[in-house]
Amino acid sequence: MRKPTLVDVAREAGVSRATASRVLAGASTVDASMVVAVREAAAKLAYRTNVAARSLAGGRTGAVAIVLAAGELEPFSGSFVAAPLKGATASLLSAAQQPALFLADPRQLDALVAYLAAHYVDGRW
Repeated sequence: MRKPTLVDVAREAGVSRATASRVLAGASTVDASMVVAVREAAAKLAYRTNVAARSLAGGRTGAVAIVLAAGELEPFSGSFVAAPLKGATASLLSAAQQPALFLADPRQLDALVAYLAAHYVDGRW
């Protein structure tokens, strides 16, 4: 089964694609009844925003890089964390892939799962 699109949500809600887009982007200038219709349609269809399209249109990804110098891992060289991180980084870089590190805080796990499900990254380990 294919993933629902913005056009599918708009059709289900009985509004234009532009209106559905404004509602899902959080615009406050849309009639309340249309907001309800679009949100219900999106929920019914299990619609997820196309992150790549939104990034292209808005010029923002919603991601912020936190960069840690590889040398900073040296004090942890025998730790359970450092060795797999270094190995994964080397493997990804040799395949022309840029690694991204996400800390899984149990209090924010739902947000992390949603972020990964939205395909901000190509692969998930």
